[in-house]
Amino acid sequence: MADDAAAIRAGILPLIEDGEEVVLVLDSAAGFLASDSIGGLGVAAREKEGMVFLAAPLPEAGFDHGLVKPPNFEYEGERMTCASPLTNLFHDLPAPEAARWAARLSFQPARGWDGVIRHTAWREIPSVYLVCEGDRVVPPALQRMFAAAAGSEVVSCGAGHMPMLSVPGTVVGCVRRGAGAVEGL
Repeated sequence: MADDAAAIRAGILPLIEDGEEVVLVLDSAAGFLASDSIGGLGVAAREKEGMVFLAAPLPEAGFDHGLVKPPNFEYEGERMTCASPLTNLFHDLPAPEAARWAARLSFQPARGWDGVIRHTAWREIPSVYLVCEGDRVVPPALQRMFAAAAGSEVVSCGAGHMPMLSVPGTVVGCVRRGAGAVEGL
């Protein structure tokens, strides 16, 4: 987790330092990784940022991710993969398209998810949260709870965990709304 958060910060920081406006579009685990990575950037930076969450968990600062093994994953040695991706990730796509995306999946490292969340930038930066009512990975009730905690503008859709594939127009609309929260975009 720490290396992912550091990589995100390294990519965003030069843009903010150059005065660019940034909208982060964050699905699933990217929500807490990016939120942790941009914490503490200061008021001027936060005024140039926006966030769009797509079915993203947003744990509080101090949450120890190592205490929770993500559900819907299978573990084999140093690797973890999504269990039943056709059922859990792609169930709302036509069968041939779902099979094509499932075949492209790879593993994630099973280690390195044991970090503690240090920052909750989602509390400080305007956001839009796309609640995916058909999600089988992050329950919609939990998504609504995260959106409320973040004070996000909430948009709902019937998509599963991969709305960028099943309802791309809805995702684009959310990105535009998130960009509207950033002065000048």
